[in-house]
Amino acid sequence: PPLPQYVTESKAEHITGFKVGTLRNWRCAGKGPPVVRRGRTVRYLVTDLIAWMEEGRVEREVAHRVTPREEANGV
Repeated sequence: PPLPQYVTESKAEHITGFKVGTLRNWRCAGKGPPVVRRGRTVRYLVTDLIAWMEEGRVEREVAHRVTPREEANGV
């Protein structure tokens, strides 16, 4: 079986589109994608990054929420 692929913060930034500083802030706040620590070294598992991004996936968003008044007026 293939070995898991671990990446640096810079590569995680490239994969997720979130800046390294943002990833660090989230990590310190206990948020964001899971990390692997060995001493002071931080690595991200690529499959964890992808899974974390997919958790935020929205199939469809309503662009405009119709108010009761608009609904009553047939808008």
